[in-house]
Formats: sequence, structure tokens, C-alpha cells
Amino acid sequence: MSRGVVPRRPKTEGELQQARSNVAIINSVRPQYEGDSSASRMIDNLLKQQERKAAKRQDELDGAAKFAVRLCQLRVERGLTQAELARGAAVGQAMISLLEKGDRQPTWSTVCRLAEALGVGIEEFRK
Repeated sequence: MSRGVVPRRPKTEGELQQARSNVAIINSVRPQYEGDSSASRMIDNLLKQQERKAAKRQDELDGAAKFAVRLCQLRVERGLTQAELARGAAVGQAMISLLEKGDRQPTWSTVCRLAEALGVGIEEFRK
């Protein structure tokens, strides 16, 4: 993926930014409730929830980006166009494009079909 394309997943990116914003807001109000143990516990729980959400969304974005790069690399190494790979994997060419941009994460069955169409094991997508 030499084009330097940054994967776009607007919904996931929006959720990541919202969770990060919530963490900042929660941290800013936290000092106001230091003497109130029940409020502090509630704030701590909210903070942990938003931190987990942010971490999960970041992992999703990172996973989509990694898969995108590897899929494109494998396709190019085999001299296939997106349309040829799509036909071989029984998916639409638009889906291949979205996967290579990092806009979508494939289902397990799609990963299996892509691996078969590329003539590789599914473990090749982990490299």
C-alpha cells in the first residue's frame, strides 16, 4: 500500500474521539468529588468504561489498517487486480477496495475466501 493512504473508518474514529473526550471531561470534574466516596467510585467506573471503549476502538482501527496493508501486499505480490481477487473470493470489487483502504474489517468467512483466492493460509494476514 505504497499510496500512503490512511485508513478511514469514520464511525469508529468518531467513537474513539468521543471516548477520549469523555475521559478528559471525567478527569476534569474528578477533583470536585474527592471527598464523596460513592461519587468517586461512580466517576472511577465511568472513567474505566470510557478508557476501555477508547482502547477497543483504537484496536479496531489498528487491526483494520494492518489487515489493509497485508491484503494489498498479498494481492500485488500475486499480480492480481482488485477485480480478479474479488471474483476469486466471491466478493464485490468494492469490498476489496474498502478492505484495502481499511474502511471495513472482514468477516471470518471473507478472510477464509480471500486466503483461498490468494493461495495462502489465513495466518499470512497476521504477518
